[in-house]
Amino acid sequence: MASKPSDDKWIDRRTYLSTLSIVGAGTAVSGCASFSNDSSSDGSKNGNSGGNTLIVGQNTKMSGDEPLDPHLATRIGTQEVLFAINEPLFRVNPDLKPVPHLAKDYSMNDDATKYTIKLEEGIKFHNGEELTGEVVKWNLDRFAKESPMGYLAGDISKIKVTGNREVTVQYKNPFPLLPRGLSTWNSALISKKALDQAGDKYGQDVIVGTGPYKFKKWSRGSFIETERFEEYNWGPDWVKNKGPGKVKKFRFESHPEPTTLLNELTDGGVHLSKSIILSDASKVEQNSSTDLKRKRFTRQAYLCPNTQKAPMNDMHVRKAAVHAVKKDAVIEAALGGEGYKIWTLMPPMAKNALPEKRAKSTGQSFNPQKARKLLDKAGWTNSKQGQVRTKNGKKLTLNFLTFTIPREKKVGTTIQPMLEDVGFKTNLNILEAGTLYKKLEAGEHDLVVMGYGGQYSLQTLSATLESSQSAKKGGTNFSLWENKKFDNYLNKARTTTSDAERHQAIIDAQLLMQKRAPIVPVLGYNKILGHKKSVKGIETMVNDHPWWPVKEYLRHLELGL
Repeated sequence: MASKPSDDKWIDRRTYLSTLSIVGAGTAVSGCASFSNDSSSDGSKNGNSGGNTLIVGQNTKMSGDEPLDPHLATRIGTQEVLFAINEPLFRVNPDLKPVPHLAKDYSMNDDATKYTIKLEEGIKFHNGEELTGEVVKWNLDRFAKESPMGYLAGDISKIKVTGNREVTVQYKNPFPLLPRGLSTWNSALISKKALDQAGDKYGQDVIVGTGPYKFKKWSRGSFIETERFEEYNWGPDWVKNKGPGKVKKFRFESHPEPTTLLNELTDGGVHLSKSIILSDASKVEQNSSTDLKRKRFTRQAYLCPNTQKAPMNDMHVRKAAVHAVKKDAVIEAALGGEGYKIWTLMPPMAKNALPEKRAKSTGQSFNPQKARKLLDKAGWTNSKQGQVRTKNGKKLTLNFLTFTIPREKKVGTTIQPMLEDVGFKTNLNILEAGTLYKKLEAGEHDLVVMGYGGQYSLQTLSATLESSQSAKKGGTNFSLWENKKFDNYLNKARTTTSDAERHQAIIDAQLLMQKRAPIVPVLGYNKILGHKKSVKGIETMVNDHPWWPVKEYLRHLELGL
């Protein structure tokens, strides 16, 4: 049997940004009634003295326009709910490697074209349906064919049921990253029986998984409620509590307006929220009844220059833009200090990222004088500092785009005068997501503020800079960069069965990116989690996994009241 490969995942940030834009434009929802916080009832079978209902505040509308179906959903708010209900075959462990979860074991042949996955015994869905090979085959087929994230399973040739609790997945070409794809929340399993019976109502009125909590109620525009699955006892090895959960219910409440959400957390019924805006973090910390956990994490803001037209098709001009940006000032203005400087696209805590020192030494730091020299070298000159540069009678003008989303908007407005200081003339256009994306797909931009998040370098680099992902082809490469050598590095990383070779190929791709400057790295965002001090198990949850901000299944096993 070949060795089991290390694995990765990424999140579709374009969809995320679009969703945020829609939420930001929505009308405010008034604060909900004060829900009961009875912590005296409903202990679970494992002896945990659980409280009644733990309330999670979201900034989403919960209107029902996206189903609670992991194979069809893409939004972050939906993900937060589904982590309680549905589970994938694999989980990423604290060493950042995919390991079997609902799967018991797996093997991969030497050329990574065939996997045999054995399933755990005794696993049942919330409706009593058993986890079998037939159910898993059906789920994998559905995920691969119907999910926007189905490509994470690779180009599957055939799936066979080879035992009551065994499936075999085959490929025509090497694909060593299947466990990676099957560790994502989008690939989580649903009950075939439930969908067959519910039809179009699945994901709306009926949601069935194997997770520690089962779906109970959805009040459109108000809340989604889940109830403890008493039979659950198959939590991951690295989690202190294997199940069942410590509270009887989790209720996810809709509070789209930031001030309302903040007030509900600090003075109302909400116990926990990851949706507090970064500029309100200090208010949560200063409140006597609440506290906050923060972590530097892999959500970054950067600029995408249009590498296919002047002036940004010139590498010297792109590097000048990098040198012009004072990252500290952007972090303070846009995030109130709740962020950190990045020197390349991938933050240092991401899998296979350049170490921070090497990223800084190979990248471009804030140096306006060097920016001016690079522009001089490219033929763009002026007679005095701050004057718009020209070349052959043409001004150095940028069509600079950013989103109406407050923090992306602030990134753009803060960077604009920095670029003008070294001689650019920037026409900043602040646009709704739909309009902005149409301009990007048409290649009408010179520079755009973009955000992305993903814990794994391979997926993020592919989504943001690989030729096949060009925005003109409907992808998320908004720099429109095309570089065969870069693409070849990523293809090698995707197909090699050697972890060491994969790592080196990804490092080589990043070093090439540093040299050619197809993006302008700016900052990484802190991930924050605000919570009432009465919530128990926060420290245990944080210590369970280094990526706790995005491993939300930890909440449903470790938190209590």
